[in-house]
Amino acid sequence: MKVVLQVGKALALLFWGAVLVNLSEPFAQPFAGLLQLAGALLVGLHLLQLVLFGACLRGAPRLWLARLQVLLFGAFQLFDAYEAQPAVMPVGASALEGVQHA
Repeated sequence: MKVVLQVGKALALLFWGAVLVNLSEPFAQPFAGLLQLAGALLVGLHLLQLVLFGACLRGAPRLWLARLQVLLFGAFQLFDAYEAQPAVMPVGASALEGVQHA
């Protein structure tokens, strides 16, 4: 799964690089306009992801960096951050209770 996330992040960087190049030196029409529209839609989608899944990032050591990565990579970064979170035990449960019942 890590490989899929890394490839997705690399493709996202490639897309953002094309959007930046298009801003400095526009491609032929209609591709320039379509690429700008796709970039604007993707920024809007990633902002929506930040709003909806912002609570998942609260435990990050550098919150601003985690938010920036979500803006760049979107769901690839969210899934990566979700995998990195430790499993949370239910309230009232402890490791000893699980061992005693075994």
